[in-house]
Amino acid sequence: NKVLLNKVSPIGKVIKEGVEGIKELKNQFSDAYSKAWSRAEAPDLEDLVGVSDNIGRVAKDLGGGSRVILKGVNDDLLNLIDVTNSGRGLKQLDNKLRKHISSAAKQGDDALEMTLKGVRADLRNIAGPDVQDALAKIDGKYGNFVAVRDAGSTKSVMEAGGVMEPTQLMAVVK
Repeated sequence: NKVLLNKVSPIGKVIKEGVEGIKELKNQFSDAYSKAWSRAEAPDLEDLVGVSDNIGRVAKDLGGGSRVILKGVNDDLLNLIDVTNSGRGLKQLDNKLRKHISSAAKQGDDALEMTLKGVRADLRNIAGPDVQDALAKIDGKYGNFVAVRDAGSTKSVMEAGGVMEPTQLMAVVK
């Protein structure tokens, strides 16, 4: 169990096993994203306005529920102008975008999904190359974490007291 959890870990080491190991992984990912975003400098006003303008143009074309989501994202983006801890604000918006992207994908809303992915890429670009590189490394392992997390919540694992068999983990870890 630990060997596979360590493979998923953004820092390469998990102390606990089973469901407790998955909770530890969740905290590691949260910490890793926080650390990466903490290196972001305050976004340039011109960059934020540029992204905001793009969101506004696309929102007009998409309409409906997509427009509402994009308006909320745009408001959050513009609120970054007044945020003293820009890394934290950027991380929160990035996390919100990730959730909206996942939701749009599940609903089959390709246009909204692609728009949100573009906004997320713009946001990460604004943060700078060091932040982008760090986030890309974390993102590279995050998909496996989600698979392990989901496997850890299956009925058979819960019935076994939260202990996963190696075959269950290997089936989900790429």
